[in-house]
Amino acid sequence: MKNPLKRDPISAAETELKNLAQRRGVLADRQRDAVARLDAARSARKNALSSDPTADLSGLTRAVQEAGDEVDTIASVLSDLDEQVGEAEGRLAAAKDAEVRSRSAKQLEGIAKSFDQAAADLEAALAGVGKAYAAMVAAIPETLQVVEIDERVIPPEMSRSQNPDNVFSVQDVRQNALPNDLARVVLAEGLARVCPMAFGMKGHFGGWRFSLTRAGQLDSAWPSFSVSDFASMSEVHTAGEAAAKLVTDRLRDRARHIVAGDMSPNLDDAPIFRPKPEPKPIPQVQVYALEDFAFRTEADKLPTLIGKWWVHLVPENAADVAVAAGVALRTDTPEGAAAFEERKAIRARSSGGASGGYLSLSMCQDLGLIRAPAMDGDEPGPDAGGATVIPLGKAEAA
Repeated sequence: MKNPLKRDPISAAETELKNLAQRRGVLADRQRDAVARLDAARSARKNALSSDPTADLSGLTRAVQEAGDEVDTIASVLSDLDEQVGEAEGRLAAAKDAEVRSRSAKQLEGIAKSFDQAAADLEAALAGVGKAYAAMVAAIPETLQVVEIDERVIPPEMSRSQNPDNVFSVQDVRQNALPNDLARVVLAEGLARVCPMAFGMKGHFGGWRFSLTRAGQLDSAWPSFSVSDFASMSEVHTAGEAAAKLVTDRLRDRARHIVAGDMSPNLDDAPIFRPKPEPKPIPQVQVYALEDFAFRTEADKLPTLIGKWWVHLVPENAADVAVAAGVALRTDTPEGAAAFEERKAIRARSSGGASGGYLSLSMCQDLGLIRAPAMDGDEPGPDAGGATVIPLGKAEAA
């Protein structure tokens, strides 16, 4: 509780400055009077020197000295007073800065406290969710067929054989969805109904795919959703722990730095987390593939697989790397145009002259990560050895 008898530093400094200003006004008036007396005494002595040879100069000189001493004394006192004013102004400025910093720190503490409380409420609610989820899974025998999923109607990289996190347990062409798969769908729909903003949207095959994803290394400088920094199943946090590592510990650390004077107290337009830079657009060009090859343009994206003996539209910087590696030719060059015309002639003579079917990364020459200009400062992505199998969807017969 605040002590009512103890003045805050700002009020104390303001009161001191007010008192010093009043005292300075009184001294300034005395200084003007003293200067006037000094001028009068010196004038009287000058008149006596010029008009009265018998005048008593000792008395006149004493009056000049007394008036001069008073002027000097008052000037000295005013100098001390001005020094005190400067010190008080410094204390006032420091007190106001401390108040601003304290206000910013309290604001961050309040945000952190509210977030922690909400996380605690969520944690309590999730205990019941976990029990209900387990009950849904237990309610359905694994041998009971509820719904079948046809792998041929979904992108191959979403199949259970290629992606263990796929919603449905597709291992063969058709397979019954397991109880856990069904419960996951119900849980996701329920969460989407009560907190739709929790589901980020990602462009996928001309439409939208919704994603609720864990982040890795919550207390690192830059938590990541990247596949190179995926969340570990051996370290799964409670809602409260995740809130502290990801949000509230950072807010409280910033509050401490603000109070200590290491950071600005301004909380506007000062993002805590660095925004991800957007890559610069790269012109697309056509290449004729001499060999099967693969490349990726972002570390956390699947590689693009390019089938030989077809024309493909690729980023210009990827085309340059492919041409340098001897696996492709640009079709806007005489060599590339001639090579593709020759392949079309072969294709016309024989139905077996074209590459087709599925293409996997193991069949390709991997050109690795080809960076966009805006991403030059990023770290290289993970090895592409676990890339999924995708069909040749962008080949053009031209």
